[in-house]
Amino acid sequence: MSIQQKQKAFIYGTQYYRVPNPPRDQHQYHLKRIKNELGFNTVKLFLQWNTQNIAPDKYDFEEMEEIFNICNREGLNVFVNTNLETCPYWLERQSPEARYVSANGQAIELGPNGQAQTGGYPSLCFHNNIVRDAAEKYLIKLVGTIKGNKSLIGYDCWNEPHLEPAWMDNLWGNMGDRLYCYCNASRVEFRKWLATKYNNIGILNSTWARSYGGWEDINPPNRHGNYADWLDWIRFWFDSISEHLSFRYGIIKKEDPEKFVMSHSGAVPPFLPRPNAFINNWSLAEQVDMWGTSFAPKFHNWSMSMSAGVIDATRSAARGKEIWISEMTGGSTSMGGFKKSPITRPKDIRAWNWLSVVYGVKAIIYWCYLEESTGLEAGSFGLIRYNGKNTERAQEAARQANLINKYFYIFKDYTPTADVAILYDPDNTSLLFAMENKDDRYSQSHSGYYEAVWENDLYAKYITYSSLEDLREKILIVPMCLTLPQDAADHIKNFVEKGGILVTDARMGLFDESGFLQSDIPSHGLADIAGLKEDEAFYSDPGNRPELNNPGNLPWPDEIYSGPEISITSPIQTNFRVHGYLTPLLLEGAECIGKWKNICLAAHNDYGKGEVYYFGTYLGLALSQREKGAFSLVSAILNKYVNPAVRGNMLRPRLIEGDNESLLVVFNVDKLKEFSETIILPGGYKSAYDVINNRKEIVIEENKVKLSVEPEGVRVLHLVK
Repeated sequence: MSIQQKQKAFIYGTQYYRVPNPPRDQHQYHLKRIKNELGFNTVKLFLQWNTQNIAPDKYDFEEMEEIFNICNREGLNVFVNTNLETCPYWLERQSPEARYVSANGQAIELGPNGQAQTGGYPSLCFHNNIVRDAAEKYLIKLVGTIKGNKSLIGYDCWNEPHLEPAWMDNLWGNMGDRLYCYCNASRVEFRKWLATKYNNIGILNSTWARSYGGWEDINPPNRHGNYADWLDWIRFWFDSISEHLSFRYGIIKKEDPEKFVMSHSGAVPPFLPRPNAFINNWSLAEQVDMWGTSFAPKFHNWSMSMSAGVIDATRSAARGKEIWISEMTGGSTSMGGFKKSPITRPKDIRAWNWLSVVYGVKAIIYWCYLEESTGLEAGSFGLIRYNGKNTERAQEAARQANLINKYFYIFKDYTPTADVAILYDPDNTSLLFAMENKDDRYSQSHSGYYEAVWENDLYAKYITYSSLEDLREKILIVPMCLTLPQDAADHIKNFVEKGGILVTDARMGLFDESGFLQSDIPSHGLADIAGLKEDEAFYSDPGNRPELNNPGNLPWPDEIYSGPEISITSPIQTNFRVHGYLTPLLLEGAECIGKWKNICLAAHNDYGKGEVYYFGTYLGLALSQREKGAFSLVSAILNKYVNPAVRGNMLRPRLIEGDNESLLVVFNVDKLKEFSETIILPGGYKSAYDVINNRKEIVIEENKVKLSVEPEGVRVLHLVK
């Protein structure tokens, strides 16, 4: 049973407490205001280890218990975010060897950070048993203290799990200062992990192209130059971080088995390029009861489609578990102390709320209630000003809290059905990081494809190499697949053979899972389903210029290197420019559907009951650069095989269908223009009412409704049969 079924309401609330905010003497005032003035039903408490465990075996939970007592009286739900990234200083004094160590060799002393004003950041490395033992004692004491409160509904056991120092506010550091952890304990654990994986040092030597005499010779990579060691080092951290999340989950669940224990991500690859944080949301979500995400469109300057993609990817990682928006921006966001993002507007609140609903979110929690009081986040994030003044955005949040709960009965069991699958895997991120110290190209490729999915009013499901068994969709898109294991290739081949449609970029499976170049591309037998092999590739892009001895920033003399235009003949006639690479395709049964001069750069092949569209460039990168021809091409492919429940032109409609009542939610993504359109509905609806505008009745004529939507706005209709 979900928490919503237990509570019989949509969870709608705000992060409330993180020392030193709000001031202790104001809790009664603010909590009553959250309940009565805003109409929220839930608050989150961000509990910092170092503020509650200031000496060995000495705990101070007094202020937290005061808050619980108020919430018990006022009828506010509480869930707590346990934060072990604010380590007590006494533990650092006892075990200085447990400090995180950067790739540059610096041991990181505990101190403050933008989100850890009380210090203790970034904690100590949990590969040291003394740190785990102290954390376990704290969590047991904490849960034992609060679990009897009637207001407590659950726990978020790790705020934005990642290798914590990677996001440290080191304003003068380079990547070596953001890459961790190279402490002795982490080195020992890495060697153990390698010994378990390879069993024999000779096998590792063959895989890595090394000549180690024993496991003790191995050190983690701290400079670029090879791929196999980086791939394994990052996989090791994926496993370590997931294991540590499981460690936290297990302690809390054992002490309070009746409550949910969840976590939420602070970055949702592939939409955020943060490779050094070592985030694999699929393996993380597997460890907990529910999964969520932070959600800051203004900070990242996300379009509405990117915002939707973040939720689609979050839902995909959860693999059927309930998902939350665990931190929705309440106000402006800090851009580094002095600068701020634009302030959250009432129409942002409306759009983000209903976008969350139509993409399957079951709870919305704002970060945060009151503007932060000090540090890099001071004056930011709050729904309410630090002086207590109400805001239009807070009033709008109160209104939406009421509306969402009013119509919750329609969508409480709703989960979107994906129309298209997109293959994402962390190994591709890791490989790009090993190549060039970042993974932006992979993120851009995915963002480009997702934009096309969004604009065709479709939902996406992201799958990884380890979750290919979840593939049920008709279409599988594979952006920038640089590294590919054999078993994943076998899944893809079987998918096409049974009737699936594969859309893929150039250089599919260029490297094996250890980062070694493959002799035939596409690799691992996928040339058979594509009906082609690749010839030698040219690095080619509209922005490609010689980097050395080129004072005039002139392009290469041969246009093949400058992103020439591909002419597409099927399934539509269009054209777009090469991006990333130009890879000639040598046909072995496939039909050429796109050329530059006499070079085939796009092909279609029938295989078994399915089909393959293979492009000799990075189509996802072309899409990310808003190439109109690329969008027309992908739209034609999508529309040939799948159809949305409702379709728009400039507006983006989504339909939540119930038995006799439904919700039509229509977004306008344009930042400046209002659009009016007629939306064709499925048959049977007799009445339509405007949810946001006082249930004004909207005329349905011949299964059509006409709507106008303001720039970056949303309209919601309650449809009745």
